[in-house]
Amino acid sequence: GCEVLEGLCTHSGTCENLFSEHTIYYLVRCLFISRWMFSGPTQSDRRLMMTFNCVRSAANALTNICAAVKGSNVRDDAIVHGATRADLMDPVCFFVSNLGVLQPNLTPALLALQRDAAKSVLNFLKEYAQVTIQRSLSDTAAPADGEVDVEVIRTFEPIGNTIITVIKELKKVYEHEEDLMIEILEKSCAIIEVISSYASGAKIVSAEWHSGKALSEHLPPPLSGVGEDGIYEENYKKGLMKMSPNLFRCLSNLCQTESGKGDCLGDGFLRRALDKFSILFPAVEKMLLSWQDEVDSYVKPIDIFTKAEPPKQSDDLVYKVRECSSCLVLVGECSNYTSYMFGAANDLILLDHYRLMERCAIIVRRAGKTSWSEYMQAALTCLVKLSEDNVRLVDVVEREDLVGIFKQ
Repeated sequence: GCEVLEGLCTHSGTCENLFSEHTIYYLVRCLFISRWMFSGPTQSDRRLMMTFNCVRSAANALTNICAAVKGSNVRDDAIVHGATRADLMDPVCFFVSNLGVLQPNLTPALLALQRDAAKSVLNFLKEYAQVTIQRSLSDTAAPADGEVDVEVIRTFEPIGNTIITVIKELKKVYEHEEDLMIEILEKSCAIIEVISSYASGAKIVSAEWHSGKALSEHLPPPLSGVGEDGIYEENYKKGLMKMSPNLFRCLSNLCQTESGKGDCLGDGFLRRALDKFSILFPAVEKMLLSWQDEVDSYVKPIDIFTKAEPPKQSDDLVYKVRECSSCLVLVGECSNYTSYMFGAANDLILLDHYRLMERCAIIVRRAGKTSWSEYMQAALTCLVKLSEDNVRLVDVVEREDLVGIFKQ
């Protein structure tokens, strides 16, 4: 049944036709039953294959349904009610927790299937978290300050703590499978990012779930400083590239709290963001200029029957721009932060070798040549926030004509 629904839900229109609270209940209940299959006698390989396939298909169908119908208060209510009534948290915690432990008794094929199923559950949880938070904000009884109700965030506490535990253990479990580790970290951070998108969630994730300590497991060494080759030391550079955009986005959300900013500055996340941006910026600029030249030189076909296909950004360029944007968002969140324990963030951000203000100005000046983007927004935010440090930046503001940029 789950595999049939998964196939039907590959199209958004079909998802809307199939959608009902009963459909959500059925699919979540399939997850629940699959979880309790592991409480009885040891299952055969054939039975395990059927169970993991069921979990994967149910989670994929739920993901597609939530993505297709979210945004309507009535439908959001139906999703949350159906999932809650079917006891969602216990099975999703169980299947996600399997990602954080070694599974020596499973054959390679079953292990791969189990991990695929758990990754599908992570995808669903991200969509479900978005639906739940949006529903809370739309509720007539929602707090007047525009924040998510703390009790709504606490409903995610079981899976939140499970994900944090998985993040802590990833390096041990996937020591020889780095690509898989990065993929799971990316999906896990995406869920934490959604839950911590408002200050009420960020406080719980940072202070109660201790997310900073878990994420620090993925800081590339050396922790106290870079080696003789600086940020271009090969192992350090590889470590930086493994820090996913979602990880930096997650950290940026946590910076809504004092403890989150303290973790980013004290544990070295801010420095990693600056180092990664410094490495990627020249390559990204070169790729963007090359793409812009292709767009400028593109000639629309005269034949009306020939489809116009202007040059598109490559997947590699899109991902690299996303990486740079996530680094700048974190830098912007930490700008002007000062702590008696960790010092001043601007002392690090404004180091000469980062040339951050000049590079952000270059990005923003391109606004007249191409469409406005999240990358430019992140750069502009950094410029605006850092310009408050007028004692140290008066020369830079004049040299880069930041006032003129702001006027534009």
